[in-house]
Order: sequence, then C-alpha cells, then structure tokens
Amino acid sequence: MKTRKGFVSNSSSSSFLVVDKSGNHVDIEITDKVIKVPHSFPDATLEFGRGCEDHRDFGSRLVFALALAYSMDAYQRKNGTKFDYLPSDEYWKKHSLSEYKHLVDRIRDALLEKFGRDKEVVFALAPYFYDEMGPDPLQYWKNPGERLRLPNKRGYDEDVDAIEYSVDHGSMWFEMPENLEIFRDEKTLSDFLFGRDSFVAERSDDYGAIDAELDPKKQWATIDISKLNRRMATEADE
Repeated sequence: MKTRKGFVSNSSSSSFLVVDKSGNHVDIEITDKVIKVPHSFPDATLEFGRGCEDHRDFGSRLVFALALAYSMDAYQRKNGTKFDYLPSDEYWKKHSLSEYKHLVDRIRDALLEKFGRDKEVVFALAPYFYDEMGPDPLQYWKNPGERLRLPNKRGYDEDVDAIEYSVDHGSMWFEMPENLEIFRDEKTLSDFLFGRDSFVAERSDDYGAIDAELDPKKQWATIDISKLNRRMATEADE
C-alpha cells in the first residue's frame, strides 16, 4: 500500500497548471457570432485523469478552467464561503473561498475581452458525474444530449448538444486548491487561457517523477514541481 506524503491530494492522479506570464498570447480568430464551448474548439481535451500529457491548446485550458469554476460556483451557491479544510493545509491558511466568487462569469468576461464584446458565449458542458462538491445541474449545465437553445436576440437561432467532460478529483480545488491561483486576478486568468506557453500538466503516480522544466523568466506553476517530483519518486519506489 502506498503512503502519501507531503501533498494535499489523496488521488493517484493530479493535474497542475502552468501559466505563461510573458504576455505572449496565442492568435485565435473566431468569426462566428456565438462562441460555443467546447464546440468552437474541436481539439479540446474533455477528460483529464490518469495520463501523463501536457495539454497546450487553448480549448483544453478553457475546459479545465471551467471545470474548476463550475465546481466552485456551485459549491458556494449551496454552502456559501464556509469550507471544512484541513488545519494542515497551507493554502487555506493564506486564502479563503471568498476570494473565488463568480468564476464562471470571470471566464466569460475574459472570452469577450479577447474575442469581442459583440459575441455571445454559450457553455455547453455536462460533467461526467455529480457529487456534493461538484456541479449544480440547475444553473450552468444541461444533461448530456439535451438540446440547448442558443440566444437569438441578434437574429440567429440554433441548437447545440451538451458534451460531457471529466476531471479527476485530485486535480479539483477541494484537493488541489493551488490550481485556483489562475483566478488570482484578470491578468493571470488571461495569461493562463491565452498564453502561448501555458498548459495543463496531466500527471499520474504511475508515471513516476515529472519531467517538466519551466522557464522561470516567463512561466510559473500552480504547485512546487520539485516537491511533487520528490513525492512521486518516493511513491514510485514504495
């Protein structure tokens, strides 16, 4: 049996996020009036779990950020800003849930700022499962396969299917709160979503230590990679 040491997640897979802080953003053009997520980004990854892969495309980063935002917004609508975190959790000694309100709206605003305020944004994502800390299907989601009616106030009207996504619980904010750092301010969120060298690092204990090397002049990670490397190397030997 493995004994987990020095890490907040009790999952055998944990994704962390890398942010390109250089201000060098990708060039993405969307000519449609409606930005449909994830439909407008067909290459987006919709499942983050027990792999060992860097997801560098914009669509995948957007889906992952929305997964965090959906879950946090749903939790706060149900429970407010009270959260029973572990006393040993260093992150929550410095932060509180009140810092992370209306995250879905913040993502929507970042998209409109990037692609134009004349656009409409439709989030058509459905979580693979529901739990007490996860999505609230009454607000942001529709069940998979259910038809969503797009807004027609600008003269268009069409349907779009909701598409399932899943993120391993060890990567979510209640087990890896450090991933919430992408929401620290508008610039950081924009840099994560649109930064040319930002990515989601999907990792699993099965693959041992992480080989990610970052350029400290332009990149930073939501976790201390050296500590995670030591933990994974220890567990791989056990």
